[in-house]
Amino acid sequence: MIFSVLLHLLCGYVRFSASGGFTERFINLCSLEGIPLWNLKPDSKGITACTKIESYLRIRKCAVRSGMRLKIQQRRGLPF
Repeated sequence: MIFSVLLHLLCGYVRFSASGGFTERFINLCSLEGIPLWNLKPDSKGITACTKIESYLRIRKCAVRSGMRLKIQQRRGLPF
């Protein structure tokens, strides 16, 4: 647990919100693409989650296919 937290801080991660569209389809597409998501929390408009920096670039494709709009809420880690 502590190791994974330190790894995320060293490599950097992004907290984002996804709204509109189909939330379950978005999560399933991310899973199929091998994009790691953690701290998934339902929001009033959709979901809030975290992912690695390099995965956020690939997550756009899943968002378009499921009709979701992404917005970065927070950038964390050593690269920032």
